[in-house]
Amino acid sequence: MQGLKAPTKKQKYCKILEKKLSTPIDVLCKSHPIEFASYFHYCHSLKFDIRPDYGFLKRLFRDLFTREAYELDNVFDWTIQKFQQSSKIQQKDSIKFAARLWNDQDTSVSRRRAS
Repeated sequence: MQGLKAPTKKQKYCKILEKKLSTPIDVLCKSHPIEFASYFHYCHSLKFDIRPDYGFLKRLFRDLFTREAYELDNVFDWTIQKFQQSSKIQQKDSIKFAARLWNDQDTSVSRRRAS
């Protein structure tokens, strides 16, 4: 966390822990849909040996997904950058392939002229 200063790393991490534990869920989620706060409140209320109601949690976010009219396109924030990187690599490979083809054609034309 930025701005927290402490003499040692251990003390800094203790301060970070204190800050995280003292930040209310509603403050943490204030700029996000209410479902996020509901999710954290639900998880926070679970006892260690209680199995979460995964159906409830899935419905919570599925309903949000529907309400916000998102489209299930299987494109996720974390895959966009990876896709862009692979597209650049493919583009470079295509350019190299085209250049190689061009050079091969030039060479074969030069050989024919030389004969």
